[in-house]
Amino acid sequence: MVWSPPVSVHFTIEKEKFAEGGFRAAYKATSKSPNFEGKTYIVKRFLPKTVELIGAVNETQEDHARKSIQMQALANNFAEQVAAKVEKDGNKNVFGKPFRYVDAFLGKVQRTNQIVTIEQFASGTFQKYVNNDGTISHNKDIEKQRKAESLVHFSFVKSNRKLLLVDIQGGEYNLTDPEIATVSGIYDNDDRLLFCAGNLSTEAYLNFFNAHKCNAFCNLLGLVPEEVENDA
Repeated sequence: MVWSPPVSVHFTIEKEKFAEGGFRAAYKATSKSPNFEGKTYIVKRFLPKTVELIGAVNETQEDHARKSIQMQALANNFAEQVAAKVEKDGNKNVFGKPFRYVDAFLGKVQRTNQIVTIEQFASGTFQKYVNNDGTISHNKDIEKQRKAESLVHFSFVKSNRKLLLVDIQGGEYNLTDPEIATVSGIYDNDDRLLFCAGNLSTEAYLNFFNAHKCNAFCNLLGLVPEEVENDA
């Protein structure tokens, strides 16, 4: 992944938070800067408990934010591969609209040097399809729920069964804020974990595949049921 050169962008951020997750608080924002005007954005700030967790694994807030952006880019790569496969196989009309991940950016507040992430607001009713521990949400929108599960299954197969895309959530077909669960820790050449804190066990793998039943969208992607090793 190649990082783009930094640019200065002015955002007007709402004082009241829009939402809060397990790791970050989200605030709506707008901008009049070139290429950012006319859209609503979400600025996400780390919660105090997240800062403590990041420090416990010997990372900086910028390290963690960069990994969050990288995870979103990787998740979108899987989503793009799904879209490309169904189109290549002539199944685009049968599969219907695929998911995509909104663009995300790394940011630093000039006045305070606070590290944040910024992404375009995913409009529509927010839905959660798969939790960060791999459990399935059983959303009432059956089609999107099954597509989300097929995306998770697809990520596992395409990564040679080394990782699992989880925390599948967003508005309509615009997803955001994924997590990557690794079957075993994946490290770089400096023995640093390649993904964010909290992705260190096989729990998500076991939870997902013990509950997931392959569906029509899995079939269109050429996926078959996985044999779960519960003692992995």
